[in-house]
Amino acid sequence: MNLHQLSGCYRETLAAIYDDREAGELMMIAAEHHLGLDRIHLRLNLWEQLPDSAVNGMLDILQELKTGKPIQYIIGYTWFGSLKLAIRPGILIPRPETEGLCIMAGRDIALFPPGSTLLDAGTGSGCIAIWMKRYYPYLKIQAADVNPLAIRVAAENARQAGCLVDFYTMDIVTDPPDLIPGMLDALVSNPPYIPEGEKPFLHPNVRCFEPPGALFVPDEDPLTFYRALMRIADEKLKSGGILWMEVHEQFAKLTADLFCSSGYPDTKIFTDIHEKDRFLRVVKNHRRSGAISRYVRNNSHDPKA
Repeated sequence: MNLHQLSGCYRETLAAIYDDREAGELMMIAAEHHLGLDRIHLRLNLWEQLPDSAVNGMLDILQELKTGKPIQYIIGYTWFGSLKLAIRPGILIPRPETEGLCIMAGRDIALFPPGSTLLDAGTGSGCIAIWMKRYYPYLKIQAADVNPLAIRVAAENARQAGCLVDFYTMDIVTDPPDLIPGMLDALVSNPPYIPEGEKPFLHPNVRCFEPPGALFVPDEDPLTFYRALMRIADEKLKSGGILWMEVHEQFAKLTADLFCSSGYPDTKIFTDIHEKDRFLRVVKNHRRSGAISRYVRNNSHDPKA
């Protein structure tokens, strides 16, 4: 059996839950996993006969995919940029939008002096914290999550990436900000923001398999986690410090208004690669000092530039 034939099997078997493009992508991920070859090599050898062990392994993955289970949970890892991160059921699978958050926040954070402290609030797999430490090794990186399993897996991901990150368990909604050690120069977060009412409209691989606590918020209070992040900023973010957040496109303006009306007038919405309102950048008050403050005051900052 070759990859072309396997691609047909994947498309036919998964037709009820994935379109052709998605099914083909899942087949390629399974092939990369079992053959250890890059995507270009695979596409150049679609008709090459595969070892029985690889074929059987890819067919085993296909049977699990039929249930709607995400392939990341099946193979046990995912890619976040150049980072290979372990993923387990019960831990949110990182999305490309969160890579965008890291890139955009990084354009501010790159200007921070050595020793500055950044907190990734709601770290999950550790993707944001490890990404930041990988690209800005001179920063002190903290990462918090309410899920002890997430903290264990994230800590192992950091170790595998050779990144020193201070992980700790914390519920950012109910625990006091005083639990955060020291003061912060930056706060980055991809908190839960999908209203419960949207759950029936999500793909089954999200709705039925990913941790609801990392995804959903009450319909009557969709800004729960943003108020929590603002409390942290109030108490722990230094003057001139920067807060970057991923937001729900339908609540981006509402979230920005929350910060603006609460003493954070330097708040701006940015779009993702699909031109959806996806990120919020907040600078804490106008009494800034140091290199970061001069940058914010004297430059017209557009992370899309």
